[in-house]
Amino acid sequence: MILQSIILQSIILQSTIIHEIDVVGITTGQTLIVGECKFTQTPLGYDAFSKLQDHVEELRWTPEDGGDRVETYALFSRSGFTTAVEEAAEERDDLKLFSAGDVVEALS
Repeated sequence: MILQSIILQSIILQSTIIHEIDVVGITTGQTLIVGECKFTQTPLGYDAFSKLQDHVEELRWTPEDGGDRVETYALFSRSGFTTAVEEAAEERDDLKLFSAGDVVEALS
């Protein structure tokens, strides 16, 4: 019984939580581009952006010059964005929104 408890505690300590980031772009400068893609029937909500912001710190990247990185967010959505996300994009320089049409146009 004690051995089982020790093994279980060891397994719990060794497990890690993995968070998915759909888009990661590393530039030659100081900018790290991170993004979230949603191909759903509903608009992408602020919760998706908030989670992305929370998890970007887990990316271990430092610019070559050793300075502070600048994070830029790109959100991609098939069905648009909620009002909260659109308002956030209007207020922030580091958040860009892309529809499926924007992507198709850029690739054409």
